[in-house]
Amino acid sequence: MPTVIKATDLGTETYRSTIREQARQILLASTRDAQVIRRTAELEGRRAAEQTLDLLVDERAGRKLETALTALRAAIAELNDSKRTWLANWERQAVDLAVAIAGRVCRIELRKNPEITIGLLREALELAAGAGGVRIYMNPEDHAALGSQVRNLVDELARLAPAEVVADRSISRGGCRVETPKGAIDQQFETQLARIAEELT
Repeated sequence: MPTVIKATDLGTETYRSTIREQARQILLASTRDAQVIRRTAELEGRRAAEQTLDLLVDERAGRKLETALTALRAAIAELNDSKRTWLANWERQAVDLAVAIAGRVCRIELRKNPEITIGLLREALELAAGAGGVRIYMNPEDHAALGSQVRNLVDELARLAPAEVVADRSISRGGCRVETPKGAIDQQFETQLARIAEELT
């Protein structure tokens, strides 16, 4: 800080000149201090504004990102649901196709080897052994074509359970249904293929 000079020590003019110089120095120092303070305030204000702007940008970006993530999660869940539905549908169609092919193969094989029906009937009668009151339902064409073989089989197994053979148009070619008081044994190809398809899906 400049030294204060009293008027009594110097002449009035010198005193005024010194006072003016001191005032000018004080004014210059104040101006410099004010500029430094202003620059510092501007810098701090700019930094504060940039930080506030960064926070706002981060907050907005975060909200937009969260919205995008929510939409993305929903899209992924929908895609997974569609995939599961498509796979289930594809599996069902594949099983249906396999069953249709198996049915066709069975019908072709049955034409070549009609005795397949006798094998199915034997299996059903062995399962029904001891049940009593057995009724065998066969397709009329199979009954006519295999009548003697069916009668021989029934006589052979009659010791296990007496049986009556009935021609029934509702029974598909090659198959049979054996009914007992305890339940029925369905040996029709369609029924067996439907059971297999159910187990596969």
